[in-house]
Amino acid sequence: MLKQITAAGNFDAGEVRWCRGMFGEDAAVREDPLVVRGTDVLLPALGERGFAVRPDEVLAVADLGRVASGLSLRAGVFNGNGRGEAQADRHFDNDPFKNFFLHLSRDLTGNVRLGALGLVGRAEADGVRNRTTMLGVDATVSVGPVELNGQYLYREDDSPTFDPNELTATMQGGFAELLIRPTGSRWYGFGLYNRVTSDRPLLDVRLGTAADITRYETVSAGIGRLERRNFRWTAEATRDRVQKTWRWTLGIVTAF
Repeated sequence: MLKQITAAGNFDAGEVRWCRGMFGEDAAVREDPLVVRGTDVLLPALGERGFAVRPDEVLAVADLGRVASGLSLRAGVFNGNGRGEAQADRHFDNDPFKNFFLHLSRDLTGNVRLGALGLVGRAEADGVRNRTTMLGVDATVSVGPVELNGQYLYREDDSPTFDPNELTATMQGGFAELLIRPTGSRWYGFGLYNRVTSDRPLLDVRLGTAADITRYETVSAGIGRLERRNFRWTAEATRDRVQKTWRWTLGIVTAF
């Protein structure tokens, strides 16, 4: 990965989490999230070969820093089909199109932040093109050791299964995240709610859950402890409210 830091901001190129450009550093979408399950509203594909916004395959992200008092701007470009094996021609992208996003964030006060997101993308298969448009809003409110993050996204795909005669499909959803990190304590706690819906049974969150559904909804909660500067452990439970299943996670995060 190429990283360049200038007076105007930061520029990253290579394998970068595209969702870094979509929210604050402490939310579940950050580079090193406190929540294992993460914000699933960013992951879904519509249709078997539909446009896939993977969080780990950005080609470049530019953090342009503060362009005005309290206003920050981020932009990025990514291939739109996720990170996978190289094709026969040694290319990782399955079509010639690139996809772009822009995120604006403004600090209203020292404890309140609002943001807006715009994304456009195209994909092609069997001679049919699909255009994806995504709009969203997000916010952060922090009071002492408590922080609340939230985001709502609306998405349209005009040919999600690459059928020239199909109707436009829409997807909308969001998340709400609560982080509790007491001052001076090594312990932290978190809660996360995800909900994504589609007007057609094409939704696939791609996390081992059922595909071709119209609704995905989960609730997660957990605790963690920072044992050393480069070592922490976390325990998390997630309830899938649609499939009526539980997922339990216990793990460690470290770096050297």
